[in-house]
Amino acid sequence: MQVYFSHSYRDETVNAHFRRCFEDEEIALGADQKTDIWCVAKLERYLGEIAGFVSIIPRRVTDTDPGAYSAYIGQELNLARRARVPRLLFVDELVYRRHRLDFPEDAVEFRPDALDEGNARFVAAVQDFGKTLETTYRPPRAARAGEAAVIIGAGKRLHREAARDVEEVLQRAGYAVTRPLGNDPEHGLNDIRLLESLWRAEVCVFLLGERLSDAHLALAMAHAHCIPSIRLRYEEGWTDCSPSLSGVVRWSVRDDMLVELTRQLESYQSGLVRPTRDTSRMRWQPKEEQLWRLDDGPGLLAHVRPEHVFVGDEVRRAANQLGKAVGRLRSREECFDLFRVFYEGIQRHHFAYEIEAVSGVAGVQAIRSPTNIATHRTATCIDIACLFASLLENAGQNPLLVVVEGPNFAHALAGYRAHGEPAWETNDLGDLRGAVARGDAVLFEVTGATEADSPVGAELPDERHDKLLSFQDARNAAERLLRREGLSLRHYLDVRDLRERGTRVSH
Repeated sequence: MQVYFSHSYRDETVNAHFRRCFEDEEIALGADQKTDIWCVAKLERYLGEIAGFVSIIPRRVTDTDPGAYSAYIGQELNLARRARVPRLLFVDELVYRRHRLDFPEDAVEFRPDALDEGNARFVAAVQDFGKTLETTYRPPRAARAGEAAVIIGAGKRLHREAARDVEEVLQRAGYAVTRPLGNDPEHGLNDIRLLESLWRAEVCVFLLGERLSDAHLALAMAHAHCIPSIRLRYEEGWTDCSPSLSGVVRWSVRDDMLVELTRQLESYQSGLVRPTRDTSRMRWQPKEEQLWRLDDGPGLLAHVRPEHVFVGDEVRRAANQLGKAVGRLRSREECFDLFRVFYEGIQRHHFAYEIEAVSGVAGVQAIRSPTNIATHRTATCIDIACLFASLLENAGQNPLLVVVEGPNFAHALAGYRAHGEPAWETNDLGDLRGAVARGDAVLFEVTGATEADSPVGAELPDERHDKLLSFQDARNAAERLLRREGLSLRHYLDVRDLRERGTRVSH
């Protein structure tokens, strides 16, 4: 008997508290591995297999709503309510207060800063939930494993040609493909043969046109019965095949659609895993150009992307906030203030900090592009350091990237060289410490701009507030790290100097 655990991966302290409540009652939780693929069909499949649904709903503060929450968690909850699966919801009290009608009346409120105070209520709710699981029978869905139904909408010949490709993708994934025959407008919702065909299929793929058709009617049937469904909808001129919150994949280029269909199927076929800190690591497939050899310091230069659209937007926002042309800022006070605006600007995105995952290749690490960071809502120390270096270079400053290492750890910092100071001829830790002490170089614990549940680097335990470091504390943490005994300098990059010299200096 397994229960689906819907939660935010970045709130490990809250998640761990509630996990212990379920462990004490011997209720097994299963979570979805964090990934960059949003697959509604997989969630629909889970809801047909599980005995119950548990959701932890924390707040996600935005500029306009201090009680906002994840739309994806909200969609999972809506699917669970539609599937009428036994459920237990723990909702941040501010979220519940501001969005009460989004949640059923049996939701249990919690305060993230006072979890122990509410523990008696939480334990009682979990115990009641356990009794519900023991007394509720959910018959298994009567589907034929390995059978896929393809439902094609009326429309252009393009759809029929695309359907053949869709069927081949399904067959290569191991599915026996059927095309239900129930397209009878005379019967509409009473077309029982169509409904039974949908029931029998393990997964359905709907190829929809721009006009309403019988396929849309079939999708409504599948939706009402929570039948796992991949929704492909043709729209003239559409360029982004990423699925919408409801799971619709819009497409106009057939090859792009088939790539996304393959991704959806791969995600659909993955299973639930035990919810631990490891499941919070984003599973994603980096491109070859996103891989960095750990011994190639200057190779980090390829991951500093000043031309990126996200970077340009952030620099323009900073310029508007300061009311100055950032490329003309030269004094130490002006540059310090610019970095503060960048730092606090990144904080407003509420990206989550993530420890580097194993790349699968010895001595190689994947580094996210600004697009990946914005999409995954997640960054490692080297990801966010390269992002800050990109911001500084775009703004005409002298960005620095530093990688230090000590016993059993390596860590990245970012900052800048003051204008008027020459690039250093040597890359010695003592020289760097001296430059920082004089103010010739300024470094920051850039992970302080991302949300973390515990101290990172040389932070002090009580420095983070709402999971973030203040700008000054981020500077203090970097300086504290540089003073640590047993530290060595692995890589030091003066980005502007390397660009101007056009050379690669190895350490």
